[in-house]
Amino acid sequence: MCWNKEEFLKKNLVGTVLNLKCNPQRYASFLVSASRLPFKVIRLEAQDGAMLSEADQASLVDERIYARYYGGKFPSQGTIGCYLTHYLAWKSMVDQSIPWMIIFEDDVIFCPETLTQALYEILTQYKKRIDICSFALRGKGIPFSIGKVLTHRLCAYGRDVYCAGAYLLNLKSARQLLHDSFPMQFQVDDYYTQTWRWNLLFTGIEPRIVHHNDAMVSEVKARGGRHFRKVHYSFPLRYTFVYGIAALRSIILREYFNLRRLFRALSYCIKVRLKANYWD
Repeated sequence: MCWNKEEFLKKNLVGTVLNLKCNPQRYASFLVSASRLPFKVIRLEAQDGAMLSEADQASLVDERIYARYYGGKFPSQGTIGCYLTHYLAWKSMVDQSIPWMIIFEDDVIFCPETLTQALYEILTQYKKRIDICSFALRGKGIPFSIGKVLTHRLCAYGRDVYCAGAYLLNLKSARQLLHDSFPMQFQVDDYYTQTWRWNLLFTGIEPRIVHHNDAMVSEVKARGGRHFRKVHYSFPLRYTFVYGIAALRSIILREYFNLRRLFRALSYCIKVRLKANYWD
């Protein structure tokens, strides 16, 4: 690794790892790889949703919109805690006016040298074109190539992808995420990918270079996933009808969001291709 690359990343990038106080082992495991990165990675204590009262949870979430998007389901304590923790990372970035930050969850695995080179290439070649770049996505997402990083493709997505295990963002996107963050309407990995709402560009690397360690138990899942409220109906048919309508409404809303996402990705991809042809 060249001296200039190390110095550039030290000056232009800050890392943050989200880690629960009750999980020092995860933090120690994360540091095995993170200690080989050339920039500073700060530990941010994650929020445990299980410590929130029911009143606090209710005040933080817009249950009407959340249930509409997730087919009548509501967030678990773990989902709320995860969202709050990412919110605190964005807030820290805005409060300190940090130009670029990479946010890690503590259960990701990666090659430090590969990630370092990818970050260097993104920040030297694409920082004026993108706003968020995720390295640890799940889901296919219909990727549209808009550039090259290492031997990988830098892509915009025409359908939803999810996972917030490791992502790079600039100060402008952190401000927008922070501004519209409450009340919580989506889980964090569905929220931060909706950059078309703010005319920002969300991207990812294909093939992906950071992965969740699936051998570790997810702290979010350990505190319960999305769930239905226990409402009892006299007739089973009414139960089927109510949740059937909720599921249909969720599908329609998701497809509407995907159309917005597709339009944004295609528009940018066409713009990149036209510009490349012009210079050729």
